[in-house]
Amino acid sequence: MKRAVFLDTSGWIAAAVRGQSLHEEAKAAYTSAVRQGYRIMLTPMVLGESHALFLRLLGRDTAVAALEGALTDPTHVVVPVDDELVRKAVERWLRPYRDHGFSLCDAVSFEVMQREGITRALSIDRHFVTAGFEIVG
Repeated sequence: MKRAVFLDTSGWIAAAVRGQSLHEEAKAAYTSAVRQGYRIMLTPMVLGESHALFLRLLGRDTAVAALEGALTDPTHVVVPVDDELVRKAVERWLRPYRDHGFSLCDAVSFEVMQREGITRALSIDRHFVTAGFEIVG
């Protein structure tokens, strides 16, 4: 099995948008993961969150280019999200961790990571650490 890392919205935005918190670190981690041949895993929910932020921060053309890049780059894998995955995410991550304020997108990301055996996320969101994952970025 090829090594994989999960791409979170916070890590993607930090890596792509100059001036964002931890930009240089996130950009270096993202670039390193791609160069080392990691599969970059993400969900349609991360695509949606990221697109909205790219629209606001960088405009329509860059937002569409970012999506197209993730959807066409063979190193990136968009993991489908179905009702069962969402239910498991709610039960495993939102109910037990309700005092941490995880978003549904976070919970689905954690569930995908657990299911796929991914231990590291390109993220600057400490919620990943709370959930037991390592953040790189």
